[in-house]
Amino acid sequence: QRVVENAKITDDRVADKEPSLARRPDGSLLVWSRQDPDKSALNGRDVYAATASEGLSFDAPTPVTDDEVADYAPAVATAGNETVAAFTTIDRTFDPANVSEPADLYPYGEIRTARTTGEGWTPPTALTDDDDFDYDPVVTASDGGWTIAWTSDADLNLSTWRDRSVEYVRYENGSYGRIRSIERARAPKLARGPSGVRLAVLRMEGGAATGNITVHSLADETRITGTPVDGFRALAAAGDTVAVATRGTDAWVTVIRNGTTRRLSAPGGAAIPQSVGLAARDDRTLLTARASTPGSRVSRAYY
Repeated sequence: QRVVENAKITDDRVADKEPSLARRPDGSLLVWSRQDPDKSALNGRDVYAATASEGLSFDAPTPVTDDEVADYAPAVATAGNETVAAFTTIDRTFDPANVSEPADLYPYGEIRTARTTGEGWTPPTALTDDDDFDYDPVVTASDGGWTIAWTSDADLNLSTWRDRSVEYVRYENGSYGRIRSIERARAPKLARGPSGVRLAVLRMEGGAATGNITVHSLADETRITGTPVDGFRALAAAGDTVAVATRGTDAWVTVIRNGTTRRLSAPGGAAIPQSVGLAARDDRTLLTARASTPGSRVSRAYY
């Protein structure tokens, strides 16, 4: 198979970041973080969206958010004609003179969501409003609703790990449920399987990159499996499958499915992936990875 179309959606002077793509009944919807050229670098990142009907190019981007705070790392999922986007918001308008390092922003990191049924986006709804740094949400649709998960850092210091947790919440029938927590965890990934939503996380033990990849069934709040890892780098989940990349092992990517572990070798001498992805449809699962090769600083996409 090959890419049949390579089209540019934006033509910005500042890099667009963190795209997230979801399928809809009539095509696809893409969201990403985009710098507004008329706003400051600290306060001017908004979430934008573009849609494409089946077989057609993406239409002109439209704003999901447009305010005086910065939005990052959007994730998106659809169910029927409704779409939910979740993103990290630095919930304060900053004077650049008062910011000396990224940690100055962490106390204001919150999670917000917005919804659309194809006729414009709702105003953002705040899921968190606390003193923690809440960041990097993921979202999936299942059983007539959505599940959103993210990482929370209580001491606002990303060099420590014992205070981090994965938070998650269910949205259905127009309202959000109670936020639940998995302690000493990070890097959540959500998957929709035959038995409901599953949540895969790194449960840390002994360090931020050491512990167990654990998979939790959110339908009955039970842990399904745990796989030890050391040198954690990236995680992905889809259906009943989890993929993890770790440093310092003989496996390029480790794939865990229904209690069975398979270690994949690196193609063409590729380095350990910077990121991995999984997509499941019917009885097929697609693994993607982004990794560099020896002697090159340019990363390649593998599948």
